[in-house]
Parts: sequence; C-alpha cells; structure tokens
Amino acid sequence: MQTQIVGFWELRSSTPAVNFGERVQMNFSPSGQLTYGALDEGRWQVMLMSYRVEGATLITDQPSSPREESTSFALLDDRTLQLEFGGSECVLERVPALSFELDKH
Repeated sequence: MQTQIVGFWELRSSTPAVNFGERVQMNFSPSGQLTYGALDEGRWQVMLMSYRVEGATLITDQPSSPREESTSFALLDDRTLQLEFGGSECVLERVPALSFELDKH
C-alpha cells in the first residue's frame, strides 16, 4: 500500500474545522520521506517528515519535534487520496509536481 501513495499530492477539500492554510501539497517519496508544504500569506512553509504505512494507517513523524501521528487513509482511485484524523477528513488529488522547491542551502 505504501507504494500506491508515492508521489505528489495537493489538498482539494477538507472538513471546515481543519485549517491548513491557503494551499497544501505533499510529496511521499519511495524512501519514506514526506515533504509537506503549506502556503500561508503567500509564503510556503515546508516540513520534512518521515512516514510509513501499516495497513490503512499512515504514520508520520517530524524529526524536529519527534512524535508519531497516525492517520487513517484510503485511496479512492489512483488520483484521489482520502485522509481522516480526529474526526476530520481531507481529500488530496495527485498532481504532476510540487509548486514549491526545497531550499538547498
């Protein structure tokens, strides 16, 4: 199941109680690295995380603030990923590339 979520995703809809910012994109790499970007007030905030999949659960960890978070997920089709956590739900769509670049400095 982990290989099926590898790639670039963008948030398309979410439960109203969830506020991610203006725009959210994620890259799940085959190596287990998750790059999470949120556009807020015209600027991308980027977090580098790790992830793994256990059954239908996505487990993420942010090295700068270590603590595993578990999120239920389902692939609705090959282009649509649904995440559910704490009673909130969001839907992401597969995209060809991210809109932000990592600072290599």
